[in-house]
Amino acid sequence: MTSFGIKTSLPFKNVFTAIPTEEILNSDFETMAIARQGYAEQTGNSGSTLTFTIRHEMDFVPFILVYYKTSFYPTFWQWAPGIGGASPVTPSGDKNQVQRTDIRVDRENLVVRVALGNGSSDTVTIKYFIFNVPIALSI
Repeated sequence: MTSFGIKTSLPFKNVFTAIPTEEILNSDFETMAIARQGYAEQTGNSGSTLTFTIRHEMDFVPFILVYYKTSFYPTFWQWAPGIGGASPVTPSGDKNQVQRTDIRVDRENLVVRVALGNGSSDTVTIKYFIFNVPIALSI
């Protein structure tokens, strides 16, 4: 019996004999893809915390990536690390622009909090990617 699918191996590896670690793509395995993506924007005052709530409706806790930019640095997208208390740095090294980011995701929502530093009222834009795979196999 013939099996059907797609396989792509690494350069100089035989696609017919390659083991999974020597493959770039194998349709037998689940491939991570973007299920939802989008932007959200809010303006905040000095020392405030902006809260973005995005409903994803995935019924599992998905893998996510979040980036942000401020109106002060409109072309510089910064990765939001998602660890409470993380202090991102702007291109000039100014930590007062965004003091910290915090990300929480559950089976229904992605919640992103961006704390503005004192003395810096600003507009923050977030860009989010929600993937089709769970963050863990059992939650």
